[in-house]
Amino acid sequence: NVSMDKQMRALVGVSRAREILSREDALIASGLIAGRFTTSELRQISGLVAQRELLYEVSLENLPAAERRRVEQFWGSPDTEPLRSAEDALIAAGPTERPGAVDADRWEESAVPVLDRLAGDATEMGNRFQDRAEPAAYRVLAKAGIAGVLGFLALIISVFVSVRIGRELVRDLSRLRKDAHEVSGVRLPSVMRRLAAGEQVDVETEAPHLSYEPDEIGQVGQALNTLQRAAVEAAVKQADMRRGVSEVFVNLA
Repeated sequence: NVSMDKQMRALVGVSRAREILSREDALIASGLIAGRFTTSELRQISGLVAQRELLYEVSLENLPAAERRRVEQFWGSPDTEPLRSAEDALIAAGPTERPGAVDADRWEESAVPVLDRLAGDATEMGNRFQDRAEPAAYRVLAKAGIAGVLGFLALIISVFVSVRIGRELVRDLSRLRKDAHEVSGVRLPSVMRRLAAGEQVDVETEAPHLSYEPDEIGQVGQALNTLQRAAVEAAVKQADMRRGVSEVFVNLA
């Protein structure tokens, strides 16, 4: 679910914004205790403020409207005004050996409540996201289950069809083998013996037209049947020719 994925990423961004504020709190508290702020420290503080604001800007647009309003209203409310004013005052004062723009007590009073509120809000937002995500997760699981069942049914059908086709192939091959054996081992030798004994042989009786399926195996069977008829016809014609020659000699005698 693309929407839920974006919301999850947005919640991660909001949580990271609070972590950045926590890092800023530690850095400022350390400077106030030490009684000085160097250029490097102020640059870090300014960078953390900018990172936090950027994270909120990028993340809030992917949150539901109600969640976005809560966060925006909190950061625009009097509850966060002391924190924002203290940040601006520290950055505006610049590097100093005696920070007087903000003292440690004022900073703690402005930062700690905001951090606590953000932690609570993050927990509540996570719970609400979970409530929204559960139905979507169930839908995904249901779709996956349906797809699995359909795939299993397709597998069963394919196995059934394969077994059936295999049985049909075995049956056709068995019939073809039986026909070929009957032609080579029974019919043709019998025809040749009867012709040699001077008997009359009917081609249609000894080599009838057989019908096969129009597939590859059927085509092979049809070819064998044609070959059988051709062999019987040739043998009959040869026998007729021999009888004709014999009759000629008898008449001459």
